[in-house]
Amino acid sequence: MSYQSDNITEQLQQLCIDLIKKLDNLRAEGRISEMEYIKHTQLKREFLKNICNMSHKE
Repeated sequence: MSYQSDNITEQLQQLCIDLIKKLDNLRAEGRISEMEYIKHTQLKREFLKNICNMSHKE
């Protein structure tokens, strides 16, 4: 991958982490349900897992 695509991937990774933390807080405050939490974090967690798996293959 190029430097630019690596940078974009890192930014997307950080964005997912930040959004998951925000959703954690919203769930803890009771502002979203468990189902909403799962719905909005599932794809982000899959993305992070895939990024982690890709980095181990290199």
